[in-house]
Amino acid sequence: TPSVISYNAAISACEKAQRWLRAFALFREMRGRAVAPNTVTYSAIISACACSHHWELALGFLADMRQRALAPNVVTYSAAMCACQRNWQWERALHMLSEMRAEGLAPNAVSYTVAISACAQGGLWRDAVGMLAEMRRRRATPTAVSYVEAVDVCGHFGPWHLALAVFAEMQQHGFRPNAV
Repeated sequence: TPSVISYNAAISACEKAQRWLRAFALFREMRGRAVAPNTVTYSAIISACACSHHWELALGFLADMRQRALAPNVVTYSAAMCACQRNWQWERALHMLSEMRAEGLAPNAVSYTVAISACAQGGLWRDAVGMLAEMRRRRATPTAVSYVEAVDVCGHFGPWHLALAVFAEMQQHGFRPNAV
């Protein structure tokens, strides 16, 4: 009988290959064989939901995880945030960032980048720039996507000079304008 570690590896492989139906089937099989999913399992299946544009399922898996007394970690939250953000559920993604913080978890570069993208979707340029600054303060290195999303939201909804300032900072940190 495969172990939880084997199932986690298989579900993660399916998620990376964007074979979400197979990932879901493995999750069901795992439960049918009484192999208890752990935080890694839930993080992987929630990531598969993000890839397949099933944000509702991602939130369902997050709720199921909590019902089983498993605490989501930063990876789990980031995956759920990504599932929401990719489906224009930017308010839900930002709410999850707040939940993560309330549970004492420090956002990582992925969490911040997804949150900045969610801010861009909502036209929240001040929040996006604030998160970029917080990211640097907390030593979570901004990515090219973090910068591009912040430049984009400032360019569309905020002051143009701030968009240029973020753009200049992006270049100072070694990101080329055509990297994204």
